[in-house]
Amino acid sequence: MMQLYTFNRKRLLSTLLLQFIFLLGFAGQSFGQTQIFRETMGTEVSDDITIHENQNRFDNDNFTMSGNAIVGFASQDNASYPNASKGNIISLYPEEFFQIDGINTTNLTGLSLSVAMWRDSNVETGSGLSIQFSTDGSNWQNFSFANLTTGSTPWEERVLTPGSGGSIPAVANLRLRFSNNSNDFVAYEIDDIRLVNVSNEPTITSFSPISGPINTIITILGSNLQNVNRASLGTTQLTVISSSATEVKVQVTAAPSRASQPIRLLNGSTLLVTSSANFNFIRPTITSMSPMGALVGTEIVFIGTELGTTSAVHFAAGADAEITFTSPTEIRAKVPANAISGQVQIITAIGTAGSPQNFTVYRPIINSISSTSGREGETVIIRGTRLLIGGTPTIRFGGNTSATIVGTPSSTDGIDQITVTVPVGAQTGAITLTTTEGSVQSGNFTVIRPALTFTGTPLAKFEAFLNNSSAVQQYQVTGSNMNSGLSITAPQHFEIATTNSEVSFAGTAFIPMQADNTIALTTIFVRYKPTITDTHTGNISHISSGLVTSNVIVQGVTIAKLPVELISFTAEQQRNSTLLKWATASEKDNAYFDVEMSDNAAEGFTKIDKVESKVVNSNTLTKYTYKHLYAGKGGTRYYRLKQNDLNGMFKYSNVVSVETQNEVSGNSVRVAPNPLNYSSKVYFTAAASGKATLRLTAIAGKQVYQKEVDVQAGENGIQLPVYDTLKNGIYVLTIEVEGKRQQVKVVKQ
Repeated sequence: MMQLYTFNRKRLLSTLLLQFIFLLGFAGQSFGQTQIFRETMGTEVSDDITIHENQNRFDNDNFTMSGNAIVGFASQDNASYPNASKGNIISLYPEEFFQIDGINTTNLTGLSLSVAMWRDSNVETGSGLSIQFSTDGSNWQNFSFANLTTGSTPWEERVLTPGSGGSIPAVANLRLRFSNNSNDFVAYEIDDIRLVNVSNEPTITSFSPISGPINTIITILGSNLQNVNRASLGTTQLTVISSSATEVKVQVTAAPSRASQPIRLLNGSTLLVTSSANFNFIRPTITSMSPMGALVGTEIVFIGTELGTTSAVHFAAGADAEITFTSPTEIRAKVPANAISGQVQIITAIGTAGSPQNFTVYRPIINSISSTSGREGETVIIRGTRLLIGGTPTIRFGGNTSATIVGTPSSTDGIDQITVTVPVGAQTGAITLTTTEGSVQSGNFTVIRPALTFTGTPLAKFEAFLNNSSAVQQYQVTGSNMNSGLSITAPQHFEIATTNSEVSFAGTAFIPMQADNTIALTTIFVRYKPTITDTHTGNISHISSGLVTSNVIVQGVTIAKLPVELISFTAEQQRNSTLLKWATASEKDNAYFDVEMSDNAAEGFTKIDKVESKVVNSNTLTKYTYKHLYAGKGGTRYYRLKQNDLNGMFKYSNVVSVETQNEVSGNSVRVAPNPLNYSSKVYFTAAASGKATLRLTAIAGKQVYQKEVDVQAGENGIQLPVYDTLKNGIYVLTIEVEGKRQQVKVVKQ
């Protein structure tokens, strides 16, 4: 039998979970006690006691440890008694033992061997575990100890008493033996074996009062209490006010977990003594409340004990309720406006009482909304409880705008669902739902609105002559979250355009919305064109569906006197050219004239050249001429002048026209002036806009210049910027346009 248990014990430990365990142990050294020795079985595991002993893994190297039991870990948490070592234990199966030799108790009296134990429900009293002592190794006497708690329990402390009723003897070699003598297959475990001298053990003889609420001061009487610096009711700490050898005063400053518990006195973490009687903590209680659910403002009746000092009633996390009646056994209070469902707490001078059941506040509750943002007209689904009590609720978005309910509200498994549309004019904020039971708000709902972003504003003050256009200014606009395109309107005396073209300017403009509900970054060109002499101020308005109208402020000042007085402007047809003549009676801050031409005045003009002012400032007659060489077919051509001031302002002349003749020579490419000078240009006609390539070649065949240029449909004049780099001589200019190549001879002198 012995060999059978030894062979199978490791397997049985893992499968039977150590069916029965005793833990023999004692708390660490107590004040008023002298510890003779303590054995915790070490921290490393060797299984075999002999190996554990030979490798000095036990605490007491001066003792001899032997036996056929094993060293292992506890099958249950061995930290449930004070000052437990929480390390290894000795496991004992039937016919196994553990023995300690070499304990010297010479000249020691008042000895006490203390133990902590654990066992399972298979063991009635723990009588199968034999604990003995011997002075010679042959004759053994039993210890007796109190039964353990019935059933499977945590570890428990026990003090062993010699069975003879005597005391532990004072000898040079006291031996202790722990044996498993059970007939059934059960296991025991031991740990924290401790021998102490208890001649100065702290004691508690009485305490008063024996009951009280929070803040009660308890006076504890006894002996050897001078080292007390901590106290508790179970795990709840008491505040130590004073301590002496015979008296300790403590105060209950927190509610303990249980109403009735013994008082524990400690030094640091070391337990000194525990009272034999329990202190009864008095706290307020709520035994019932009626009704258990109601609307805001309803009076609720609470029945309980110790309620006479009630100062507040809280409905879950809500604010203080209005208390209408108070007595030691009854409280009445009204449900506050911001109450929420949950436990009700009554606050008294001696503690807080919680309702035994949760209280239900009858009011609508929004659990969720399908989206936290949306546009006007989009739908939002509201889900919650008690949303349909009393019929269809009213729902308002931010800005107190009433929403329209879509379809029929529904309810499934107690969850109500309502679909609404975001109303026109809704503002960002909470959604408010109101029933006959009250109102509730959702979290923040963001109304997505069209938004414009401007750059290049504000614009500078415009200046223009009467019935003439000012210099053009510009700004940029872009839009997001748009519902439609953007309409832009200029105030009177101002014009706008999305392209800086003479024919594009008007009082209004429109920018279409992109597929992604945006307005692409667009440049808006603005000019001032007064029809009366005055200072004009207004707003360029930007309007789109759902957009708060956005304005760009403009201001213009009319300049009554023209700085340049143009007295004549004529156009004269010559062979392959038009001769323009104009004259000014006076000039002030005149910078230059732009010469503009068009084949169709209704479609706009194109700048063909620039003529610098001869005088800038003058009060005398000044004459100008300009010859426009052309090539191609004949027809009507229109000309005008754009007079530009030094400050950037400008005005246009009247339009003159000539009937041009078809080109006489076969070559439609001309260079003028020729021989070359700094202002020489090549003139040619193109059927459509595109590219042209210019090449200049010396008469000997060496190419000296090449450039690709942009051309427009109709007449083109391209500057030849090579005068300074050419040597005197004869050159051939070749132009390739629309797949055709034409040449003209040029001379540098």
